[in-house]
Amino acid sequence: MKCSNCGYVNPSDANFCTNCNNTLGVTSSVSSASGGSSDGSSAPSQAQSAAPAYNTASTRPSPYTYQQPYYYSSSPVKPKQPFVITDAYIIIGFTLSVIGIFTYAFILLPAGIGFSVVGFVKRTNARTLGLSVAGIVIGVVACFIRVGMLLNELGIIPDWLSSGIF
Repeated sequence: MKCSNCGYVNPSDANFCTNCNNTLGVTSSVSSASGGSSDGSSAPSQAQSAAPAYNTASTRPSPYTYQQPYYYSSSPVKPKQPFVITDAYIIIGFTLSVIGIFTYAFILLPAGIGFSVVGFVKRTNARTLGLSVAGIVIGVVACFIRVGMLLNELGIIPDWLSSGIF
C-alpha cells in the first residue's frame, strides 16, 4: 500500500509506513516546503495526527502481554497444631468450673481448678492459654464465694461481713 504522506510503498506492513513513521491513510500535519503554506499553518481540511508511539522506523511496538497480578499475604499461613490431651484438660477444667458455680460446688470446683492448672502447666501452645486462666480464676472465685456462704450459714462469720455494712 502506498503512504499518503510520503508516497513510499511498504510491502511488509499495510497499516504503517516505515519511511516516515506514519500510519497509512492519515496525513501528517507537518508541512513540506513544496506543499505547505507560507505562514507555516496547515490547511483546515488536513487531519491532525498524533506523534508516533516509537521513534525509529525499524522498531515495532510489541503487544502488551497480560501479567497476572501478584497478591501479597499479610503473614505466612502457619500449619494448624494438632489437638492434644492438655487441650482436653483445659476444656474440661473450664467447663467444670462454670458448672460448679451452680451445682455440686464442693466436687466440681476443685476438680475444675485442678484440670485447668494441669492444662496450664503442661500446655504445648498458646492457643488455649486464655481458657485455662479463665477456668482457674472462675474456680477460685467461686470457691471463695461458696466458702463464704457456708461460713455465713453456719454462723461463724457475722451477717454484716457477708452482706455488707449497709
